[in-house]
Amino acid sequence: MPTSTATPDIVTGSASSQDAPGESSGKVNLPVITFDQGLPGFPEARRFVVIPMEENLRPFCRMMSLDQEGLQFVVVPPVPLFADYQIEIDEDTVDRLDFKDASDVIALLIVDPKSPPEAPTANLLAPVVFNRRTFAASQVVLHGSQYSATTQLPRPQASPSNS
Repeated sequence: MPTSTATPDIVTGSASSQDAPGESSGKVNLPVITFDQGLPGFPEARRFVVIPMEENLRPFCRMMSLDQEGLQFVVVPPVPLFADYQIEIDEDTVDRLDFKDASDVIALLIVDPKSPPEAPTANLLAPVVFNRRTFAASQVVLHGSQYSATTQLPRPQASPSNS
């Protein structure tokens, strides 16, 4: 099943929700995405919220753990940074996360921001996927794909100057 190209601002719904810091009102109500098996390396971290970053850093978001204080990841939807990115999700994951069709799938890439002069990278080999209806989530490894866990992020396009 190929992924949807939806962006994280669609992360709204009626599943379990959590208050998180908001931009103007102080708090916003965000759905909780749940990893039934935890994340690789973090088996106890099962519940997360995805919070969009400040406007000048979008489409990047923070995926913050509700189970382990201080545990958070920078994530980004594959599109627009990797327009040709396609994944195939194995049938076990499709069944476990109750995907009915591709429109149920939200995919996010975990970003390693690195420190200058190193360029930030994204893990295209093991995206986080979750169901937009149920918020059930998993990090899936795309065995046999050409993708890397350390793909350099494309440089931002320079905006035209007014000269």
